[in-house]
Amino acid sequence: MFGPEIHALLRFDSQYENLSQADQECLEEEDKGRALLCAACRHLVTRSNEKIDVHGKHTHVFFNPAGIVFELGCFRAAPGCTLWGRPTLEFTWFDGYAWRVCLCSRCRTHMGWHYASVHGSGEFYGLILSHLIAGQE
Repeated sequence: MFGPEIHALLRFDSQYENLSQADQECLEEEDKGRALLCAACRHLVTRSNEKIDVHGKHTHVFFNPAGIVFELGCFRAAPGCTLWGRPTLEFTWFDGYAWRVCLCSRCRTHMGWHYASVHGSGEFYGLILSHLIAGQE
């Protein structure tokens, strides 16, 4: 009577109804994005659903004038960060974007940089991926 696609959907729905409370909470957590925490103090920095692509990709690798290499992930928001310093275009890794340092708002660990367009067309966070861990709030 029903095609295989409908049967698959019905099986999924009935399986979802029978999930344990913990499994349902896990699915809800995935819907709002997995928590990404400061690796130093476990403070919530951002969520996985805040990931964005900048210049065609989410992850970028750069080095600073001192030769230190950073692997960054781009995020639209990082409410667990505090911005420090004045915006500058000096040695920016993203043309047309001024940057400021961002720190964990709890322990003040360097988490990456906040970028704001000098043309007023947006902003994002470039967070150091090795300074983030996936976890629970």
